[in-house]
Amino acid sequence: MAYDPLKELMLKKAVTIEDNRIKLFHTINYTLYPARALAVVLQLLGEKGGKKYLFELGKTMASDAIDEIYEYFQKVGKFIPDRIKALQPILEISGFAKFDKIEFYKGKIILKLSSHPVIDFSVELFGKNSVVCEFYRAVFSAFCQKLLKFKKCELNESKCISKGDPYCEWVFGKNGKLQ
Repeated sequence: MAYDPLKELMLKKAVTIEDNRIKLFHTINYTLYPARALAVVLQLLGEKGGKKYLFELGKTMASDAIDEIYEYFQKVGKFIPDRIKALQPILEISGFAKFDKIEFYKGKIILKLSSHPVIDFSVELFGKNSVVCEFYRAVFSAFCQKLLKFKKCELNESKCISKGDPYCEWVFGKNGKLQ
C-alpha cells in the first residue's frame, strides 16, 4: 500500500478543526477554497498582471508556507525532513499537489503531475489560454529551492495538460540540468 502522508496526518489528528479553524499540527491555520474558484481567481490574476506577476505570487505563497511548516518543526524539536525524499510529502501535506512522480534522472529533477483540482478546472474553463500552471510552476520552484537548499531554483515547464499533453511536467535548472 502506498504511503499517504495526508491520511496519516488525519489519523494522527495532526489536521484538526479547532475554534472554527482548520489547523495543521494544532498551530498552522489552513483554509479550504474551492478548486474551481481558485482556478478562476488565478487565471484572472494572470491575465491582469501577467505571467511574471502570477509566478511571483506563487513563489511568495509557497516560500511562506514552507517557512511556516519548518518553524513548526523547529519549535517542537522534531526532525526536519531533508532533500528530495521530503518534497512529495511536504507538498501533499501543505495541500499544493500530489505528484505522480518526483525523480532524479540524468542530473535532472523531474516533477510529473497528471491530475490537480485547480489545474483541471483551469483547463476545463480556459483551455489552451490557461495561465494557472505558471502559478504552480512558481509554487513548486519555491518548494524545491527551500527543501533542496539551492540558492535559486526555477523549474522549466516541459509538458502541460492545458497544451494537450497527458500530464504537466516541470524540470529543474538551466537547460534542465542540476547546477
